[in-house]
Amino acid sequence: MDISYEHANPRKGNESYVIRISENHVESTSCLLVDAGDGVDLDALLGADEHLSAILLTHAHLDHYKSIDDAHRHGAPIITSPDTAAVLNNVFTEGERRYDLSNTDQLLGRVEPISEWHDILGDSIKVHPVSTGHAPGACGFLIHISDGEQQVRILATGDFTGRDAAGYPGLEPNAYPEVDILFLTAATNEEMEAQLTEIVGEVTARTNAGSKTLCTASGLTGVHLATLFAAVEDELDVSIPVILAGHVAKLYDALGYDHGNVTSVPEFTSTAECFEHGGVTIAGPEVPVDGSSGRLFESIKDDASATLIQIQGGATEAKTQSDFAGTVSAHEFSNHPPEEVLSDVVESVSPIHTVIEHQQGDSLQRYKDKWNSFSWATGSEGEETLYRDGQYIAPPWVNTYIEQQVRNREGQVDTSRADAALLDAVEEIPEIGRRNDIDLSQEGVKTTAIKERLHIGSSPNTAGQEAASPDTNRNVEANHNRLYPTIGPELPEKSITRSSEIGLGDSDLKTSVEGLIDTIQPPGQTEIEDSRLQSTAREIHTEKTNEEESEPDAETGGEKTSEEDVKEQSTEHGTAELEATTVTQLEEQEDTSEKSSFTVEVDPAVRELARQHAEEVDNSLDIFVQSTVESYISDILRGTDAWADTAPIERSLDLEVDAALEELLARVATEKHIDSMEKLTLNLLKEAAGLDKEVREITLHDSGSLSAHLAAVAENDASPYETRNAVVEAALERVLLE
Repeated sequence: MDISYEHANPRKGNESYVIRISENHVESTSCLLVDAGDGVDLDALLGADEHLSAILLTHAHLDHYKSIDDAHRHGAPIITSPDTAAVLNNVFTEGERRYDLSNTDQLLGRVEPISEWHDILGDSIKVHPVSTGHAPGACGFLIHISDGEQQVRILATGDFTGRDAAGYPGLEPNAYPEVDILFLTAATNEEMEAQLTEIVGEVTARTNAGSKTLCTASGLTGVHLATLFAAVEDELDVSIPVILAGHVAKLYDALGYDHGNVTSVPEFTSTAECFEHGGVTIAGPEVPVDGSSGRLFESIKDDASATLIQIQGGATEAKTQSDFAGTVSAHEFSNHPPEEVLSDVVESVSPIHTVIEHQQGDSLQRYKDKWNSFSWATGSEGEETLYRDGQYIAPPWVNTYIEQQVRNREGQVDTSRADAALLDAVEEIPEIGRRNDIDLSQEGVKTTAIKERLHIGSSPNTAGQEAASPDTNRNVEANHNRLYPTIGPELPEKSITRSSEIGLGDSDLKTSVEGLIDTIQPPGQTEIEDSRLQSTAREIHTEKTNEEESEPDAETGGEKTSEEDVKEQSTEHGTAELEATTVTQLEEQEDTSEKSSFTVEVDPAVRELARQHAEEVDNSLDIFVQSTVESYISDILRGTDAWADTAPIERSLDLEVDAALEELLARVATEKHIDSMEKLTLNLLKEAAGLDKEVREITLHDSGSLSAHLAAVAENDASPYETRNAVVEAALERVLLE
């Protein structure tokens, strides 16, 4: 028996490949096509004595099925998971309309959903679906090939994550039997959890602020996001009405989801059916140029209080502020695991061969000799033999040490393998399916960041308030497309129109800032203190009234609670006693406020510069940062355009070295599992500078307003900062990097 593989589209996405199985007693070679992405040409790949036994479709993303109509032949079944099969009718219909997909009825007639072992060619070739996260309904495949006493097991991961995706469990490599050949999708994203948290946080914040929000995304991504917003409502008790429109709604319905806060609108005649203030509408395509999202965008593009959030999974050009009157943003969505998860999979599965997929060019080089496995990381065209007549074939470039290590393990596997043991192992393969409940942490969403953004569970001190009255922690409320800020201390009744186009010099924002400045108390006295002063006066007045007034007031029934009455009574019944009482209370409050503090996190390099600067001026780090931040906020409140030149920190390093040093650095980077020699060098420079990536915290002391002001700056739609950490970091950079 011979087993080989060939990349089916190495010059395109390189996610599709052919596995050839040639058995000694069969004249024709059986071929399995794993996915049929852009550029797959089986006319060129298959020989006259080869036939397509099956197409293994891992999931319904375009880059995995775009050529399926041209690739399908020989009456081959299209094997996939039950939930991917459930959406293919809608997916192929959309593909026919938008991407010139053809023969869709014939294709749908060959779809075979499987949830357990399935025979493709008698007992010789069997496949079993494997849960892989990544997208709703996605799966990989465990393939069992036997020819007499020769048995080979293959795991084809397809696109995968270790995290759940819309309730579908991620890949659990420890749950599967040891395999001989691993086809590993090596697409990675180190920032996915942060990106996902940012998307969920922004949508939640905008809907919580009462904005009419349009979130544009591709079909399955839209479904994925809808389940996360449903989980936010369940876990965090934050109301997020979700309306799904068009294709996204059809996929949601086909998958059988039923979340209480999600409304599905597959077809609509009026765009008004799809919007709700304080809710999010999800529709495709991911950039609103046509289709459902295009129609919906046109209906709100002149609404300054609306929000457009674009979730991009491909190389599309997002709408910008020049296209939209309200708040607009775009986010990358590439649901793949971090690099370290690839190593976890290889070490857990322990394959003899590892074939790298979904990578191209120089990015493939780092996988050669990376693991205790024969690593095929070429992305080359042409057939590569993995197994011939009972022998696993090593690639020509593998070093002697790795080959011996693999050969030793190969012998151990062969001596321990038996039919009964294999059957026992495959019985333990987890069933594929969806969890009953969506768990945000399992999905990769950082709930602590969402809570901080929405001030959920914040103590009074954290919010910069010692004792907020019941009406000082309300959510932002919407009224006729104008928003009234109702979080934190009571502000004057002035409305603020939310628009990301507002500049610090605009009259609307000046009015807002003036309103905020009007609420700032003189040093040493916060608004809370002022209200307590009045409250204390009322208490003293009431006590005096009860003791000395013998006749109740005819109109009020003996209760005088107006501010004028307080002043009058405090004058008549002992101003000195009132002053003594309030001074004592204010001293107690000052003592309490001095103990109130909170921590922020900034970039380690910024923190180290701040520490050095503080030492140079003979000051503590905390005091230096405190004064710097307070000065920064003061400039913002005065109307100074403090954030005009700020930009997020993006570190990179360009190296020009000779060939020998370049090779040496590349080898060291590979040994340390670092992506590139540039990143390795950057890490070494950080170490030389004494940077510790874990040391980020700075303590700030809150006299009653600093934390609230930081939060207000972060929440201002004209601000480029999303968190108070970012505001503090920008304040420090302004001073340290002058």
